[in-house]
Amino acid sequence: MGKSFSIRWEKCKFGHLPMKEAKFLKTRSAKWKEAEARLKERKAYSPDYWANAYIELSDDLSYSQTFYPNSNTTAYLNQLLRQVHRQLYNAERFSWGRVVHFWKEDVPELLLHRSKPILLSFLIFGICFLIGWISVWIDPDFSRLIMGDDYVDRTDVYIDTGNPMGIYGSMNPLYMFFMITSNNIWVSIMVFAFGILTSIGVGVFLANNGIMLGAFTGYFYFQDLGQISSQAIWMHGTFEIFAIVMAGGAGIIMGNGWLFPGSLPRIQSFRLAAAQGGKLMLALIPVFVIAGFIESYFTRHYKNEVLSYATIAVSLLVIIGYFLVYPLYLKRKNGRTTN
Repeated sequence: MGKSFSIRWEKCKFGHLPMKEAKFLKTRSAKWKEAEARLKERKAYSPDYWANAYIELSDDLSYSQTFYPNSNTTAYLNQLLRQVHRQLYNAERFSWGRVVHFWKEDVPELLLHRSKPILLSFLIFGICFLIGWISVWIDPDFSRLIMGDDYVDRTDVYIDTGNPMGIYGSMNPLYMFFMITSNNIWVSIMVFAFGILTSIGVGVFLANNGIMLGAFTGYFYFQDLGQISSQAIWMHGTFEIFAIVMAGGAGIIMGNGWLFPGSLPRIQSFRLAAAQGGKLMLALIPVFVIAGFIESYFTRHYKNEVLSYATIAVSLLVIIGYFLVYPLYLKRKNGRTTN
């Protein structure tokens, strides 16, 4: 009875029944040897590498201590983990070189490695955007259901006065900047946090926001205000919507770490995925700040076509250049593969 309970408990704790030590070595030793080899090199590696290595080794040591407490494997992992911890401590000291490495190497590599969850986020958002847009086409009152009567009524007043997007100029720009930027960052954190409820929760959040944007743009389009509203919406929305959907991708990465652990213990897979998603979220903060600045100071001048289209064009060039072309360039240069 006691042995049966112990087996059930270990299966619950680690997500599977314990494996023989030889199989454990065969499955995990390549990662240990890689960390050991990098410790001997003088080349500086990203702190994120050492952070991920520390997480993996901690879990492996915990597993080994549980099932092979007096083995050479446990002693070896204990020593290796201490060395990695020292390396991580040294790597985490702030330096501008680390900041440059983050933008030059870490983020593009993550975009390559986790491209599928990000693409899935854009697909969900795009489909739901169309649903919202078509729903307004079928029933114009759908926009009131999504945006609220008060917002629609105020916008109707702006339309009647010949300033359909006047709501963007109704606040003090500095106050508007802090309010909008903090709100967008909060929304992105919520999208990401839904990954704790698995990637399904992120999908629901993305669907909701996609329908809202579709209803919002459709509301203007079906009043023959498509062009002028696009000049306003996409001045800041190019960066803003892109960043929110990317945050959804970060949430899906984290959620998939729990749903699809692969060969790793589920909790270890989740921790690694959460670290990767968090890194992507960190990279999006400047994007939200830029989007908030544009919305607060530029969007109120949406009737200026040159300013509007130039802002949209530059935004697209930055997004495509850094988040798409540059990672593909590094992939070709370094021969990296995506998962």
